[in-house]
Amino acid sequence: MRPALSAYLHTMEAFFDADAGLPVSTWKGPGYHTRVPAGTKVHEVVVGFTYTLGLLEEGSPGSLTRALGILDRLLPLQDLDPTRATYGIWPWLLEEPLDQMSPPDWNWADFPGVRLAHILGVFGDRLPPAHRQAVQRALHAAARSIFRRNVGPGYTNICFKGAAVCGAAGELLDDPFLRDYALARLENFIAYVRANGGFTEYSSPTYTMVVLHEAERALLVLRSPALRDAVAAVHRLCWDDIIAALHPPTGQFCGPISRTYSDRLEPGMVRGIEERLGLELFHPAAPAAPAASMPPGYPIPTLPCPEDLRRGLQVRPPETFMRRRYVFSSTDAKRERTASRWFGPDACLGSANYENLWTQRRPLAGYWRVGDAIATLRASIRHDGDRDFCSGALRTHQEGRSILAIASLVTDRGDFHDMLDRPADGVFRLADLHLSFQLRGPGATITETEPGMFLLACGPWQAVVRPVCGIFDHHTITWRAEQHTDEALLRAVIDSGAPLVLEPAAVSAFAIGFTLALQPVGAPQPFVSGFVREANSLSLSANSPHGPLAVSAPLKPEPL
Repeated sequence: MRPALSAYLHTMEAFFDADAGLPVSTWKGPGYHTRVPAGTKVHEVVVGFTYTLGLLEEGSPGSLTRALGILDRLLPLQDLDPTRATYGIWPWLLEEPLDQMSPPDWNWADFPGVRLAHILGVFGDRLPPAHRQAVQRALHAAARSIFRRNVGPGYTNICFKGAAVCGAAGELLDDPFLRDYALARLENFIAYVRANGGFTEYSSPTYTMVVLHEAERALLVLRSPALRDAVAAVHRLCWDDIIAALHPPTGQFCGPISRTYSDRLEPGMVRGIEERLGLELFHPAAPAAPAASMPPGYPIPTLPCPEDLRRGLQVRPPETFMRRRYVFSSTDAKRERTASRWFGPDACLGSANYENLWTQRRPLAGYWRVGDAIATLRASIRHDGDRDFCSGALRTHQEGRSILAIASLVTDRGDFHDMLDRPADGVFRLADLHLSFQLRGPGATITETEPGMFLLACGPWQAVVRPVCGIFDHHTITWRAEQHTDEALLRAVIDSGAPLVLEPAAVSAFAIGFTLALQPVGAPQPFVSGFVREANSLSLSANSPHGPLAVSAPLKPEPL
């Protein structure tokens, strides 16, 4: 047995709930789609299907019996009624059926679907006929649901994952329609990514890695040369995306990041990239994981990074500045997304030209070494203490380690989620609202060295933030520094932190301008800036140590 599989199964044994016949976990929900509170003991559908793969590969009579029992529990949770909108999908949890979710997650045809394709394509001969037929029926429903939804190429991970499900279903169920659809979808996806310059879900520790894992899985399952060639092309696109953001000296993806669930890469992810890349990455000191923590998933055999991309990372200069476009529009420049990244010997800083401030985004983020640990820097708009506000946005212009930016509002996004929690009346009722700069790291400090110049320092580097202007109708904006243990916060606070009834579409003018420079501690440099307010827009300009900067934004909030 593979050592990785043996370790996975050994650890999973501690999480198996014999009464339920499924693995049990402590729920860490993202705050949407489900009403189940975080901390609840639950049985997750995807975890169960993932565990089934390991049991089937191990193949002993006891493992096969347990795997079949899990399938008996999970397969009936799928909606098999083709007249319903939720046809082909599963709920997230055994404890919360589809009709109780808020709302159901349409991606739960794709996430279980790739696992069923794997089960059938690699271990199907280990299933009794009745179970094999049940898995075939479930895979067919998942694939048809995916086809009916027909996600576009801008939804990076789901577009690829759904194509892989449909391709496998087409081959395994002898369905030429699904096979042809999968190939067309993959070819369209690849052309779209190449035309834009990169993934729409760019530099995502979560979702680029999801696509990479699924490409590795698809190359295990698929047999058609045309499908395999397309998947291999996507595998290369994943590595191109990873290397564009990877900063080996900190072991992190430099900002900006389109989607993530944490401020830094998990240790297991760093090890996985390092293994495939064949190059040493820095591993920041982190608290030891609990002895009984659930492993991330069934260990799919890995594939190496393409050699030419690996060499490109090796020869990257110790200090360099790079710009990369990820979304291109020939009709609307506002839709374009470009990342600017400065890489240094022990630090990195990056920003997006324009992004909203969904909790999964990091449009401005930096990292640097502090001994055997790292410091993390991010900017966001928050409310009710430290809850990220998705209807905030950031526009930036970066040169080297210097950034000029405007924080604003948008009118077509939600509160905590990008889409799911938009208020029906367009009005947000907030306990407070502020622009936040957060630095976390060993001994992080904040000082105001002169009026309007704030130094957020940790170890050898400091972020120097200077307000340029603050405009919000009749409201006041006050800058406040906060010091906590190993955390420094700078906030531009609206109305001294008073409750706010906010309707972005009704706001006449909102813009908070600032400069940010990453500098060695003790060496602040001049950063001269100014602004011009016109009837409908705000324009900032600055002379930074790394070149002239300019950024502008409409004063009245508009759709993203």
